[in-house]
Amino acid sequence: FCDGVGSGIPHWKVELEKNWNHISTALQTIEAVPRKTTNPSTGESFDKFRARVNANAANDKNDAASSRYVYLGSYEDSEEEALGCYNFDERTYFEDTGENTPANTVVNTAENSACTTELDNFNNEQQHHAILCRKKNLISIETLTELVSKIVNVFWDEKTQREIAKSEGQLNTDAPDYLWIKKVLEEDGMVDVFRHFYPRADSR
Repeated sequence: FCDGVGSGIPHWKVELEKNWNHISTALQTIEAVPRKTTNPSTGESFDKFRARVNANAANDKNDAASSRYVYLGSYEDSEEEALGCYNFDERTYFEDTGENTPANTVVNTAENSACTTELDNFNNEQQHHAILCRKKNLISIETLTELVSKIVNVFWDEKTQREIAKSEGQLNTDAPDYLWIKKVLEEDGMVDVFRHFYPRADSR
């Protein structure tokens, strides 16, 4: 295994290569844990869910004594929402193109094959248009940073996260918002005014 020293390989790639199997094994234990939260102002209670994994699942001694559970993300209204950010299957949504059709529906194509088939049939009948919004195995930098920090105790500062964001091939070029802004800038001839007048600015 190359440690990246003198090889030109970014340190974050070396760390990710070294720890990804550990992270993947931990993600196989993911579950949505219910919890009741309370609004301190009104006293009203809510049933919420939060994702949890066993960070030590990759260890040889995979027993209760060696388990180390960590929580991921924030409290959500449903189990599906709590687990959604940590599933890296392909995602599509269906855009309304006719009358009397449901609102945009996000579909996880691998886990919801039956639902996908049903929506595909509905798509043909009701003139739905399927749009790919994320290819398989794409992950946001925010989620990736959280996983490496909580599961394997590797911490990336803002500079490293910016380096990842700028690295070649890291953009989700299938995202509808990316395609929209690309069209606005390239086809419609619009310009980012701030970037135009302050090209060397590091931040706004």
